[in-house]
Amino acid sequence: MILLFNLKGDTFISQSTAMTLITVTGVTICLVAFTKWYFSGGVCTSKARLDGKTVIVTGANTGIGKETALDFAKRGARVILACRDEQRAMNAARDIIAKTGSDKIVVRILDLGSFESVRAFGKLVNETEERLDILVNNAGIFGTALQGDGGWM
Repeated sequence: MILLFNLKGDTFISQSTAMTLITVTGVTICLVAFTKWYFSGGVCTSKARLDGKTVIVTGANTGIGKETALDFAKRGARVILACRDEQRAMNAARDIIAKTGSDKIVVRILDLGSFESVRAFGKLVNETEERLDILVNNAGIFGTALQGDGGWM
């Protein structure tokens, strides 16, 4: 057995202990890297053109919804940003238009916590849109307080 020594000549650790530590450290690093890769999710790499397609993205004023709407706009789709906050939705629309040059970005108000808002949104889409090709349900509701119209707040 080989022993590792410090500068004073004292026994520090044995070679087998050092190898065990190196092995455990290596396995841990590999497991962390694999876990990060596995749970990191994917990225859409599709470049398919969506010209002539109509897309609704709920919660499209920020985060994943906004990035999804941006990608659809880059690929030529007519994108409806279905958001609860009109000002934030308009800001997101301006940003998407600036980045893509698309003139096919539409803002519609939709509060998923209100059945009245959902019904009004559905009616407006049925009246104004010829078709709907893609629906991305990105937004959701948080909380459990019931609103007066039977929706959630």
